[in-house]
Amino acid sequence: MRNMLTQVKGDERGMTTVEYAMGTAAIVGLGGVLIKFFSSDTFRDVIWAIIRNSLSGFIG
Repeated sequence: MRNMLTQVKGDERGMTTVEYAMGTAAIVGLGGVLIKFFSSDTFRDVIWAIIRNSLSGFIG
């Protein structure tokens, strides 16, 4: 029985697959948040304000 518990406790087969799955799920979630953020009107307005201010600094 003790030998069996030692084998089960030390068996980490499949852990790499779980780590990849968790990483993939995290990246997909972050991607969804970024897509929502970048497609928002607020983000567009901020980018245009930065561009306008930069151009007005160069042009005068």
